[in-house]
Amino acid sequence: MKRIILCGMMVSLVLAAACGIRPRHDGRTEIKLVMDGNFAPNPLKEGATSRAQTEAVKYYLLLKVSAPDMDELTFYNPDYILGSDWLIILPNGNDRTFELLMYAVGGAATGAFNIGFYSPDSPAETRTFDLTGTPLTVTMPMAPQVTAMVGTTGGATPDGLLKMQQGATVVPIPGCNFDLQAFLTDAEFPDLQMGPAIITMSNTVDGYYRISNVPTGRSLELKVVRPDMGWEGYSGSFSLPAVAQVNPVNITLSGWNNFRAVPSDFLVPNGDTTFSASISFSGGWGASGSHHVSDRLNTL
Repeated sequence: MKRIILCGMMVSLVLAAACGIRPRHDGRTEIKLVMDGNFAPNPLKEGATSRAQTEAVKYYLLLKVSAPDMDELTFYNPDYILGSDWLIILPNGNDRTFELLMYAVGGAATGAFNIGFYSPDSPAETRTFDLTGTPLTVTMPMAPQVTAMVGTTGGATPDGLLKMQQGATVVPIPGCNFDLQAFLTDAEFPDLQMGPAIITMSNTVDGYYRISNVPTGRSLELKVVRPDMGWEGYSGSFSLPAVAQVNPVNITLSGWNNFRAVPSDFLVPNGDTTFSASISFSGGWGASGSHHVSDRLNTL
C-alpha cells in the first residue's frame, strides 16, 4: 500500500478561538492526540551510563493512520515536547485506525543505546474511529517495547564481528583497547540517528563487540565509525526477534590507512640536547607489528 508521509510540524495546528475547537465543514476532522505512559530512555544497569552525556532527552513521534478507503497516512513529529498535545487534521471517513510510535533518545552510553521505543498498549479496535468533522481527542496508551542485544556470539567460530577492509583482505578488528562509536537508524523514522553506543575493543577475541537495548521487531541499521581515523561501516538492514540470546550482526569498516608519521625522520644537530620536534601520526591499528604506534615509534 502506498504511504504518504507528512511532516508533523507542517500539519500541527494551534487554535486560539475563545469558544474552543469547532466542527469543520470541509470534509476533514481535527484530532488531538494525547499519550498515556511513562516515557524515558530504557534504564541501563548502574555503571553502563558512565559515559552518558547530560543533554536532554529528545522525543520523536510517528503516527500512522490507515483505513479501507484510503492510502496509509504517516505523520512525523521530530520535535515533540513531552506533555504537549499534538493536533493534526485528517480526512473524514469510517474505520480510521491510529498507530502511534515513539523514540525517546538520550545521549551516549557505553555498550548500549540510551533510548526507549514505545508503541500502542491497546488493541487496534480501541484505536479505530469514525471521523465526521466533529473534533476528536484520541488518547493513546503507550508501553515500552522489548529490546535485545546485537554483537558477537560465543563458541569456537564466533559470528557477528567487527571487521576492517584492508585492500582485498577483510580481517577482524583487533581488541587493543580503542573505542568505536555505533549509531542506530530506524527505516520508518526519517533522518533519526540514535546514539552513539560506545564500543571498546578490549576483548581477547578479535572483532568482538556487543550492544544492548536494541528494539525488536523494527527494520534497523547499524553504523560504526571512528571519526578521527575516517573509519566507517554499515550493517545493512536487520530486524531482531524478541529472544534472550545475542543476535549476530556483522559489520565491515572501510577507511583503513597505513600508519604514517610526519615527518618520518629529521636531523638532530650533533651534541644539541635541547632539540625538539613535533610529529603528527595518522592511520594504523593493531595490537603489534608495523601498523601499531608504539612499535613504529621505536623505529624513529
